Amino acid sequence: MAGAYVLGVVPVTLLLVRPSPESMGLAPDGDAPGSSHPTAERAGVPFSSAVRSRFFVAVTGCYVFALLAQVGTIAHQFNYVSGEAGPRIAAWAVSSLAASSIVGRLLGGLLVSKVSLRSFVLIILVLQSAALVGFSAARTDLGFLVTSACFGLTVGNLLMLQPLLLADAFGVRDYPRIYAFGSLIATVGVAGGPALVGVLYGGFGGYRTAFLVAAAVSLVALGWMVALSRRGEPT
Repeated sequence: MAGAYVLGVVPVTLLLVRPSPESMGLAPDGDAPGSSHPTAERAGVPFSSAVRSRFFVAVTGCYVFALLAQVGTIAHQFNYVSGEAGPRIAAWAVSSLAASSIVGRLLGGLLVSKVSLRSFVLIILVLQSAALVGFSAARTDLGFLVTSACFGLTVGNLLMLQPLLLADAFGVRDYPRIYAFGSLIATVGVAGGPALVGVLYGGFGGYRTAFLVAAAVSLVALGWMVALSRRGEPT
């Protein structure tokens, strides 16, 4: 897998990626040199200011909790459904989650230009929490498939929204460093989610309570975002 990533990414990067539009004789967005488009140095918030802002704390903390719930559920989905409905339904449930994640991201890409990014992420967190409650309560084959698909609709959108939120708030000046630092912190949720659900599974003797706790963690992410961020006040 590592070799595939190297072969797939490195040649394309060397051939196509450039350090800036200026290195290609262009201004940002492909404008002609000398246009009035703001330069990258002016169009954005410095890294040191951005990572100390209330909005950065809101988005990053929100994603720690949101990914804790999301990745923990994904990691244990097959085991849960397999134990309740058998491996055949579990395989279909995983496939339905993956397919709906792609569809959800495509639909989200259309919707994100019509609503505010902050409102959209809050809607996705509500839907994720509801899907996890439904996942815990499912009792039939159809129930597992439907709730897996509903949960999948939130997965792709949640991953898409973090970089958009940060770019919208802080501009392009130090965006690579800002997003990289935010993603590094959010990795705590990615790494801790599977462990949390596993510990809860062992402690309560099953997955149903574990997924209810994951739903509660998703609501914590929503509350964190609401409490610390304000529309139009990123810094």
